[in-house]
Amino acid sequence: MSAKRGWFLLVLFLVAGCAQQPIPCLLEQREYQCDSFQGGKVFFENETIVVKEITYESENLTITGFLAEPKINGKHPLVMYNHGGKEGLEDTDQNWLKWLAQEGFVVAASNYRGEAGSDGQIEIARGETTDVLNLLECAKQLNNVDQEKIGTVGFSHGGGITLQTLALSDDFDAGVEFWGAIDILDTFQTADRDGPLKEWFTVVKAPEDEKELFRTLVARSPIYCTDRIQVPLQIHHGELDTHFPYRQAQALAAELQKHGKVYEFNSYETIGHRFEDAEGNRDTEIEQEAFQKTLGWLDKYMR
Repeated sequence: MSAKRGWFLLVLFLVAGCAQQPIPCLLEQREYQCDSFQGGKVFFENETIVVKEITYESENLTITGFLAEPKINGKHPLVMYNHGGKEGLEDTDQNWLKWLAQEGFVVAASNYRGEAGSDGQIEIARGETTDVLNLLECAKQLNNVDQEKIGTVGFSHGGGITLQTLALSDDFDAGVEFWGAIDILDTFQTADRDGPLKEWFTVVKAPEDEKELFRTLVARSPIYCTDRIQVPLQIHHGELDTHFPYRQAQALAAELQKHGKVYEFNSYETIGHRFEDAEGNRDTEIEQEAFQKTLGWLDKYMR
């Protein structure tokens, strides 16, 4: 362990230990509104669904994204899809958008600030959550959306964003979270800062002041806000995950249990992050199993 990392862990231990009280929820509640929403060119289309590029404004930033819609007339339940990483929506994300739209959901997905043509800078589980909730305000106004049936699905970085949106908004009816950024405070305390999350540590730009450092990490950690989640939550996590460790998902489940929340915990012994097995290969069989579980959860609470 480097001296710098050892000092970092000691600081967080002392700040947390001196609190003598449970760590509070420090998520930032902001004003959310739809501004300058526009549909763009068609990205994908077949006989039953269409996926279009979109843009909208979030805190004076132009944000890009995608909207996937069934072609069947009428009102459909809405799913806010929150991708992982910080490079925008990838091909695997597009698959999930198509699968969900094929099952009759309208799906709205943001390329958060600083990604894939969006204005601004990447913040990691901070302003990105605002971008999603502003897009939600736009999606609720679509003619083919049933405003009484809204869910959210998120992966990794987007899993943490999903948990934050559930804690910040009462619009949702159900949530599904995959190996999310559940406890970024814990991640900073324990992860190898030169490992898979090296770039994340740089992007967060943690302040040098110990108390401010503690606050900015807690403000990104939705596990401390589980009492605010009022809708059924489905959790998925690979036991081999080296990005966001499995024990964080176990801790989330324990918090939900403590607060009497409705949840389901799905664990996968043979995969780590992003449906990848120990050799780094994507396990498409488990991915399809997880999709069916997701679909069952959304159908149960949103149909």
